[in-house]
Order: sequence, then C-alpha cells, then structure tokens
Amino acid sequence: MKRAIDFCLPDHENNQHCLEDFKGNWIVLYFYPKDNTSGCTREAVEFSQKKEEFERLGAVIIGISKDSPKSHARFIEKHNLSILLLSDEEHRVLEAYGAWGKKKNYGKEYYGTIRSTFLIDPDLNIVKEWKNVRVNGHVDKVLQELENLKNQPINSEEVVNEETVIEVLKDRPLKTKDIAEMLNADKKEIEKIIKKLKKEGRIESPKRCYYQAKEV
Repeated sequence: MKRAIDFCLPDHENNQHCLEDFKGNWIVLYFYPKDNTSGCTREAVEFSQKKEEFERLGAVIIGISKDSPKSHARFIEKHNLSILLLSDEEHRVLEAYGAWGKKKNYGKEYYGTIRSTFLIDPDLNIVKEWKNVRVNGHVDKVLQELENLKNQPINSEEVVNEETVIEVLKDRPLKTKDIAEMLNADKKEIEKIIKKLKKEGRIESPKRCYYQAKEV
C-alpha cells in the first residue's frame, strides 16, 4: 500500500483543511477539472446525493480542483452541494497525486487535471485509485468498493512484502520503525526485508538509519 500524501488547502470560505485532520475516517479524495462544467457538476451532485451512504460507512468525501475558493462557493450554492471542496490553485497537490498532466483536445496538447479518485483508509494509506475517470456510474463504483473493503478487512501480514516496502520508500526516506508503523507490520520483519533489498541493490541509505528506493 502507498501512503497518502498529506496537504493543507482552503475550502470555499478560506478555512484550511489538512488530510491529516481526517485520520481515523475512510476518505474519498477526488480530483476534477473545473467547477460548473457538465461532467464535474454531475460528479459533485452525485457524491452529494450519496454523502449519507458514504458517512454510514465511515467515509468523508473531499473534492479538489484548481478553481479558487470563490469559484467553489458559487459552485456549491448553485447546485446545493454538501461535500467538502478544496482549492489547489497552484496545482501542487494535483501534481503530487499524479492528477495533473498532459492532455489532448481537438488535436491540441495542454496540461490540465486528470480526473482521478483515491480511496484512503483510516490510517491514511491509499487502498484503491481510479485514473482517467468516466463520470457515468463512478460514484456507485467507489461506494461499492468501500463496502467491499469494509466487509473484507486487509490483513497486513498478507500484504507486507518487498514490493510494498519499495512502494512506501518511493515517496521519501524513512526509518525502519516508520515503515513498520505505516504498514502495520512487525519491525523485525521490516528489518529482514530491508536487509534483503539492500543486498539486492534496490534501496539506498541517503543518511544514517534512513532508507529510500533507488530510482530505476
């Protein structure tokens, strides 16, 4: 599993919200191109309509676009939206989550938002992601996936291996104990995996007691 990247962004009233604030809840984090466009409006309305169903499963919904807080305020008022919308005008969070990139429209290439959704568990690990989302039926798919995950809890012992450790170390250098906490794993088990990865030359130690995946 990959750790969700923390951030702090303003809502439609310029109040700051950080991802860390929602730890302990399931989080549906979705990125969309623009307020008041047809697909984005439909997606926001459908998430608002299903908000209570997500809340019954312990989840909060957060939408992010590069629109300003004022634009979000108009968007929320016009369509009576009940979900939290945050503004990422400099698209730093969009970039961090891989939701910003090159697009093509009528033969012209440009950079913009790639419609994406991430399902994040209460420990702030990304457990499911959708890229290049098509709005039709998407909200129901996310809700169904959340129900499935709630009914079938992940056994950390089954998922902790060399690849999961490598994924965690791609984001930033970490100590062994931090890796163990993020993966809900035994520290000694992580130490064994780290030793093996070092021997294979797949990780490096940029500073004492910290490890990071080598760039391929």
